[in-house]
Amino acid sequence: MNLEAWQARLEGHFELLSRARRDSGWPVFALEHGLAHQELADLDKAIRDQVAGSSPSDGYWLGWVTYAVEKGYRYAGDEYWQTFERDTPGWEMRGDRGWIRHQFHRFRDRYAGATPEGAWANHFTIICWPITHAILPRDLQRHLARTLYELRHAFSADLLESPLRLGELIAARSWDATSRFQNLAQEPLFLGQIAAALLLQGQQGSGSLILPATLDRIALDLDHERRARDWLRAAQGSAQRFHIRGLSPLPPTVGRGRGGPHSSTVAGARSLLGELAIEPRLLLQPESANSWRVQLEFPDLSSLLNRFPGLRRVLGESRGVVAGSSGAPRARGYFLNGPQRVLLHQWPRPEDVLLRFEENAPELEMLLRTECLLRPGPTWLFRIASDGIAYELRSLRVRAPGDYVVIRTDNPIGAGPGTSETSVQCGGVHAARLNIPTEPSPEILDRLEVLGLGLAGLLEAWPAGLPAAAWDGEGRAEWLSTDRPCVGLRTNHPGARILVSLDGEPDVIEIEEQQAIRGAFLELDALPVGLHRLQVKAHGEGLDVAGALEILVRAPRPWRSGTNSHGALFVSVDPPQPTLEEIWEERIRIEAHGPAGGQLGCRVELDVGCESEPAGRSFQLAFPVRPQDWNAAFEKHIRQARDLQNAYDRAQSSRITFDGGDLGVFVLSADRAFVPLRWRVERRRGCQLLTLLDDTGTTPGASVAHYSFKTPDAPGSVDRQDWVRGFEVPSEGGLYLASSGDYTAGVITPPVLAGFGDLQVRPQLQDRPRTSQQAHDLLLLIERWARARMTGGFSLHRRAEVLEALLRQVLAIVGGKAWERAEEEARRSKGEMALQALARAITNKADERPLSCALTRDYRELATMPVSSRVARFADLAHGVLHIQSPPPTVIRHGEVNLVTWKRSSDNPRWLSEFALRLASWPPALVPWSGEDLAAGLARLMEAPSLARAARFLVLGVGEVLAPTPLDSEALYPGWRWP
Repeated sequence: MNLEAWQARLEGHFELLSRARRDSGWPVFALEHGLAHQELADLDKAIRDQVAGSSPSDGYWLGWVTYAVEKGYRYAGDEYWQTFERDTPGWEMRGDRGWIRHQFHRFRDRYAGATPEGAWANHFTIICWPITHAILPRDLQRHLARTLYELRHAFSADLLESPLRLGELIAARSWDATSRFQNLAQEPLFLGQIAAALLLQGQQGSGSLILPATLDRIALDLDHERRARDWLRAAQGSAQRFHIRGLSPLPPTVGRGRGGPHSSTVAGARSLLGELAIEPRLLLQPESANSWRVQLEFPDLSSLLNRFPGLRRVLGESRGVVAGSSGAPRARGYFLNGPQRVLLHQWPRPEDVLLRFEENAPELEMLLRTECLLRPGPTWLFRIASDGIAYELRSLRVRAPGDYVVIRTDNPIGAGPGTSETSVQCGGVHAARLNIPTEPSPEILDRLEVLGLGLAGLLEAWPAGLPAAAWDGEGRAEWLSTDRPCVGLRTNHPGARILVSLDGEPDVIEIEEQQAIRGAFLELDALPVGLHRLQVKAHGEGLDVAGALEILVRAPRPWRSGTNSHGALFVSVDPPQPTLEEIWEERIRIEAHGPAGGQLGCRVELDVGCESEPAGRSFQLAFPVRPQDWNAAFEKHIRQARDLQNAYDRAQSSRITFDGGDLGVFVLSADRAFVPLRWRVERRRGCQLLTLLDDTGTTPGASVAHYSFKTPDAPGSVDRQDWVRGFEVPSEGGLYLASSGDYTAGVITPPVLAGFGDLQVRPQLQDRPRTSQQAHDLLLLIERWARARMTGGFSLHRRAEVLEALLRQVLAIVGGKAWERAEEEARRSKGEMALQALARAITNKADERPLSCALTRDYRELATMPVSSRVARFADLAHGVLHIQSPPPTVIRHGEVNLVTWKRSSDNPRWLSEFALRLASWPPALVPWSGEDLAAGLARLMEAPSLARAARFLVLGVGEVLAPTPLDSEALYPGWRWP
């Protein structure tokens, strides 16, 4: 068939398909062309024959749309246009990328075709069309199958009938997915349409979502990988248990059901959080024979994402701080891989919120203030289990016999009947060991009363049958939503009956006397996820005892290698799902813990495509592996290997295997970030070749500027033909910055050194007027230098020189020429005397001198504190001396709870103080942190230059105190690495 015949056939096919789908409202995808494999091969040949001799024709536009969408279906995150041009000889000479986009617009308008949406579609204005119309490109099929498998227990008829809600649920669960899959998740309606079609394949109505032949093709490709096939079949088995009445692309009506993922009100969220039981629990880990460590165990918070997709950014991308713990904040995504245990060094106060996030939402903060607090004291009871760990009991009731630990916060626990001394490695509490014999004496019973404890025994309930996922020994058990909980009930009081009800329901089960004494077993139906209460009452002559068994039902969480925080091998990665670029450029933190002195085998592999085997290296590390240990080993064994340097730029994914032998194996996989601009670097015979890969689709395309190390603020242009085809980098090296619209991509190449005189170059900067706009422009330039990719170890050293020079000029603009001279003198002389002279230059105003005096006195002490504590102390000093007034607070009220917040802006002394410290230490952490307030913060700081000078003094003083550290890609000065 020629292209004219193909055009006629495709027109007829898509006209019928769009007409059949018109009433349903579902969009049509170009991949639903219905062509068989051989027919596609014939169409491809006709397309290539045409473009080999002439330009693409509007008369055959549907053939070109089909050709382009097939390239999108096979797209795996590599360069779309480079692959398109290689497979289509003549396109580079006669084709036009914009013409392809226009044809997809025609398809959308004529056949009600899908329209790409989301931030990624704004960056990839052309290739977003063939990729969206490819429905589910092959490299994303495995990700979707796995996500559906992990969510299969959350399926319900209501959910499957609403592809939008299903798509929102999948999008919320994709917090740790690759950037490619997260781009797909930006369109939840399309994602839900695809997922519902796969899950309900063959059921009535599912054919209206996606053409059955196209769906069969996707399912067949999924079958090629056994694991993906098994994941999808398991998810389909869970989904097809429900009878689906109909499908609707419209959002669910307000108030429909309860607990849906669209619920976003504070009242609804607060209620659901209570049902999901996010309250942490305390436990005591034995340190020695008579000493304990206090741990706080947080449940897996990923279940919140099923209900509240809007929390994904905070929970997945912000680090968590636990009250009473020490050290750095927990890694991003840490609490989504639970349960997690955190060691406490100080007992939290009653008003302390146990968990906070560095970037928080007011609604989440309110909920955590309500649900994430310690239970009221001053007494806590822990039962020592058979595994040696003491678990918190919420009932404050002991059973005979039993072994317990009692903790109090008010007074020491003196010696007495049944108690003995024990110690807890946590400040602010007192502890004692409590042993209850089979028949407690009157003295022990009196002792229990003094301690605020009671004795249980007349009524007993316990998990029976299938073991519970967790059981605290007294009043609280956990099962999975796939279980049928079974509970044993017994009373030792003759003549008593047991009455049982669930969640306050009016239906009551009665257990007669003989069964109640022997012990009766009650099997419950599978319960929905949440917290349930089984009310139990023993009633008889002279007896009326009631109690409750808390039953917490959680959704099963699929096992993942290395995610068990309590295992012998534990690997922590921050961020939890890094990109290939973040791994290569060492912008991640990797820690590994195992038996001291043990060895951990590490293998890094780069997947360079199907044409060759993965490139990789193996090396050994000793436990414990700290972030600096990993970075040093990665630099030595991987980044400095020339063959791996070249393989990196061709690779689309990587795989790091941590092998602890008998301890277990942890595998970290990462894909290349899906970005519209990317530099490819090739090393050949002592030189570097640079090529810019531009997938933005803009006209006339990207522009490239070159900044040298000698003049880092004076850009020079680069000819388009050079960076399109690749060019050899001049010996001077420097920053090559590509820009297209709001998007930039930078790469720093090292210079070729001719001798020792080239080891250090003093950057020469342009003279600039003292205005906040000039400081603003320099800060943006600093961020571009800091965020650019580095190619070669010496690039880091040269970049540090550039960043320091640019930063000093910003501080000269903000702090004035006198400060510039004082800092230059301090750089030359260094030491204690230089710092004292610098302190005198902070201000010449009498009412501001206490600030410089306080910093001169305290900077050594401040150097021992974490950054957050330094910020707080500096803000207190600045507020008291500079008389910066705080704005009025904002109060959010819900029920009996008030959440007080302060405006985050340049008018807030706390915010302005942190702004000054970030500016003085590491401006790249300032620009994204301040956001739209950057210009206002600079203007405000220029009105109070003493604050900027004081912040700079503190930065340099802390750096002088702390030991010199190796160059850090995320910090210029020791002790000032910002989160």
